[in-house]
Amino acid sequence: MNKTIDNIIGSLKFLGLEILTHEKIMDDYVIKTDLLLLNYKIETNSLYLSFHTSVRSDISASYALFLKERMTELNKVFIMESYCIDKNEKILSGKEAYELYASKKESMIFKNAVQDILQKEFLTNVKGFNC
Repeated sequence: MNKTIDNIIGSLKFLGLEILTHEKIMDDYVIKTDLLLLNYKIETNSLYLSFHTSVRSDISASYALFLKERMTELNKVFIMESYCIDKNEKILSGKEAYELYASKKESMIFKNAVQDILQKEFLTNVKGFNC
């Protein structure tokens, strides 16, 4: 494997990111983590970062700065559009990704609220029993 790729993977592990896959596709390396898609272009010695829509902007900025400062051999680090994966496992980016994430977030908030109400109802109305 390429020394730069080893450094990128080491840096991601240092940040505590789980590396899901990494593979060489033609002249690029693609690394997928739990929060981030990375594309390392060998020809330009550049790193392209795309963060999941759930990642707060301050976190993505700190990760990008960390990688840029630690990976001094890179020519450039680019931050691309955020992404989200739909139910058909298609990667969406930009506005589509944020709309999908917002709808998922709303349904999770609703689901959690209903679970809380049901739990309170259960704890309030069910009589205790001997163990």
